[in-house]
Amino acid sequence: MTGGLTIDRIDVSYGPRSALRGVSLEVAEREIVALIGSNGAGKTTTLRAIMGLTPPDRGTIRFEGTDITRLAPPAVVKLGITLSPEGRRVFPQMSVEENLQLGAYLKTDTVEIAHTMKRVYAYFPRLLERRGQMAGSLSGGEQQMLAIGRALMTNPSLLVLDEATEGLAPVIRQDIWSAIRTLKAAGQSILVVDKTLSELLPVADRCFVLEKGVTVFEGAPAMLTTELQDRYLGV
Repeated sequence: MTGGLTIDRIDVSYGPRSALRGVSLEVAEREIVALIGSNGAGKTTTLRAIMGLTPPDRGTIRFEGTDITRLAPPAVVKLGITLSPEGRRVFPQMSVEENLQLGAYLKTDTVEIAHTMKRVYAYFPRLLERRGQMAGSLSGGEQQMLAIGRALMTNPSLLVLDEATEGLAPVIRQDIWSAIRTLKAAGQSILVVDKTLSELLPVADRCFVLEKGVTVFEGAPAMLTTELQDRYLGV
């Protein structure tokens, strides 16, 4: 694969504990890939390896032809990969708009920044309504929208979403999935971790299932049978 993301047989460990063993994964351009598995399967560790937060012990990670296996996180972001992390992590004492502006810290073109912010507000109208409000006063769902919007301010080639809808009210989850479907229609490449399979699988082009740090399934969402879901995901 010349473009997109390619993870080739990576191992990751935390001290003596092995977290990933021989994991491979690909996200092609304009593709949505679901990374799923039960708690402790290695999903977040995989994302941390991609972002340079926990470099692999072995194996390689390439993005658009560049080896990023040992790159520091800022260099990974500069190349076009942005993570919206689990737990939101907005800046509570800054306004919605200030949080979004921080997401564009690598950008210098003010026209581009304004255009991107307008696009983010179109994806999440609630943020536009609350643009001057302190991020810490937003609801949990609104903070999640802000975290995703902040990630989009880099105009990433690959958007990485870690548990984008976990613990949110159904109406907020629907707003976020609607935005993800709109991003897909616009050709945005996305790697997404989420437990809401009924919403995730219909938007995914392919899915990878991890169990105890090992890839146990790769294929089209339609191939992920109820039996496989029961076996590996406990659903």
